[in-house]
Amino acid sequence: LTFRASDGINIASAISSFTLQFKVVNQKYTTALITSVGANNAVNTSFDDKSTSNHTITANGDAHQTTFSPYRHGGYSMEFDGTGDWIDTPNHADFDLDGEFTIEFWVYIPNSYARTVQRVIAPNSGGYGTAPYISIGNDTGITGGPAMAGVLSATRAVGAGNPQMHANQTGTSATGTATLIPLNTWTHCALTRDSSNVVRMFQAGTLVATNTDTNDFDFTYGNTVGARIGRSGWGAGETLGPANLKDFRIIKGTCLYTSNFTAPTETLTAVTNTKLLIFNKPYLKDEGETGHALTVSGDPTMAPWGPFDAEEYSASSHLGSASFDGTGDSIQITGGSDFTFTGDFTAECWVYCNARTNDYAGIFGFSHDSQSTGWNVLGRSNGKLHFNVGMTYTDATGSLPLNQWVHLALVRNGSSSGNCKLYINGVADATTVTKTGTVTQPTFIQIGQYPGIAARAFNGNIADVRVVNGTAVYTSNFTPTTAPLTAVTNTKLLVQSTDAGIIDKAQSAGFVKLLGNTKSSTTQTKFLSSSMYFDGTGDYIEADDQDIGNFGTGDFTAEGWFYLTASPSNYITVAETRGSGASTTGWVMAISAGDFYVYSGAFIGAKGSAISSNTWYHWAFTRSGTDQKVFLNGTQTGSTYTTARNYTDNNFTIGAKHDASEFFTGYQSDVRITKGLARYTANFTPPTAALQG
Repeated sequence: LTFRASDGINIASAISSFTLQFKVVNQKYTTALITSVGANNAVNTSFDDKSTSNHTITANGDAHQTTFSPYRHGGYSMEFDGTGDWIDTPNHADFDLDGEFTIEFWVYIPNSYARTVQRVIAPNSGGYGTAPYISIGNDTGITGGPAMAGVLSATRAVGAGNPQMHANQTGTSATGTATLIPLNTWTHCALTRDSSNVVRMFQAGTLVATNTDTNDFDFTYGNTVGARIGRSGWGAGETLGPANLKDFRIIKGTCLYTSNFTAPTETLTAVTNTKLLIFNKPYLKDEGETGHALTVSGDPTMAPWGPFDAEEYSASSHLGSASFDGTGDSIQITGGSDFTFTGDFTAECWVYCNARTNDYAGIFGFSHDSQSTGWNVLGRSNGKLHFNVGMTYTDATGSLPLNQWVHLALVRNGSSSGNCKLYINGVADATTVTKTGTVTQPTFIQIGQYPGIAARAFNGNIADVRVVNGTAVYTSNFTPTTAPLTAVTNTKLLVQSTDAGIIDKAQSAGFVKLLGNTKSSTTQTKFLSSSMYFDGTGDYIEADDQDIGNFGTGDFTAEGWFYLTASPSNYITVAETRGSGASTTGWVMAISAGDFYVYSGAFIGAKGSAISSNTWYHWAFTRSGTDQKVFLNGTQTGSTYTTARNYTDNNFTIGAKHDASEFFTGYQSDVRITKGLARYTANFTPPTAALQG
């Protein structure tokens, strides 16, 4: 590319370097893109130490690498399951909105409106007469009609006689035909008030309601409570969910939107007057000016799902993590002088805890019961963190929350009292340890398990592990990095989990288990340098229970490439989401001796003739509206299937059925699952290059 700069008279000439990053269109709909990027015979259990020490790392149990990472290209959103999840703020003047303001967020509601009223934000108060709210659904009736689920609604005060705004097609008042929040689609919502006290409500950037109101939108309910996101304080049955929220921002003192606008295309930041900004990081933290402490109820999940397209997955930019299932999984390294600390040190990583399966579960396991001079960081079954330096140990004041990424750093700095600190998301825990002198490592160390005790295994993912011997990298509170760590001076261990052979380019799967002898192969390839090889005798890939193929009633696309090495004598499985053979809430893509088909309690689509061996085929299964279609090499096979199916089974296997049978024999590549978008609705030309997202 050549750029020329001119002031109209002169033309500037210079040589410059720059980088262009391109986003993958509609990448935001992809829930999995499973493909092979490894060398011949590559698997997911060969870990590499990126430090100059290059320690040998051994994987134990089912420990393996996956692309799930705090640096995920598409970001994260907060998932509310509808069974008691909410977030409380403290009582603070920030949430008494007495002039101009902006409240905005992205919302995603899957499949159906779970209840008539789902409060997005309201006061945490038992009373409601003067309580403001923003809701999905309205229980006061729409223009004198019945209560209605799914309509974006708001008020300054619940009490009778106060104006109740709802999204409508005219956008000029609180009357008119209601406009619902669409299902299975990310929608940007905003409520604003300008300097003339005009209150406006926007949906997807379009004005959907207006009102004039001079009174406070007081989410402190008269300076008595804080704001609550995900439920009101007075209505236990008004919980939000199932739903996801992303980039929830409150600005006090500025009205950002007064007319129709284009919804944001990037993650929001804390602009001037931001009083609350949450659900914009891989962890829960208020990025607003005040930095409010937040209280979590229930089990909301920071989920790998969001409204923005992103660039293609890059191992160097987005990394991966080590996956541990809590039943004896770990990665192990031989101890030695690199891990004998005579002075300052730093051990850090990112942690995503799925469940508190075991007490004293090892995150960093550098101390044995029988060799008690090392150090460790452990997770307690009560949610507390525990750390030990040279057998001086304590529970931390802070906890390890479930279902979100948390940055941990254990640092020894100097020799004064409290010289050993545990930083949680960049904030030093109130509890410290004092330990001077040499901290000697045991004969072996483990990450993901307390050394030598399988009953103390960690359940979750650990990413970007770095141990620095001789330097206190952090000496005061800090903001956790948004980019991968590097091997700074004195780095003795750096595990970034980027050496898997078969990966998920969507970075959605916390685990991608290669069962049997599943591996990368260069024998047959489509567009990439290798493909996924299944030998037909127990090989398959499992990524169950991760919201990959549970499409509900929405649009979707499942697709991929396969290559048979021999014609099957019986049934074999390409991919499946079913939990049982009789399921009508899941589907299977299968091949028999004489056919290729999709089945879900009935044949959805079938070729009607045999598949040839030693040939690459592109397959696709889509739904647009009520029309389900099956394509082979871009041509529809069979008729369009219109019988309703609610695909809620939350399983996903490649190369075998749910019960580990009917194994595929051959090669597969670029298996992509798309939720919320039918990429193909008529005959098409199959992809001519590797899929990017």
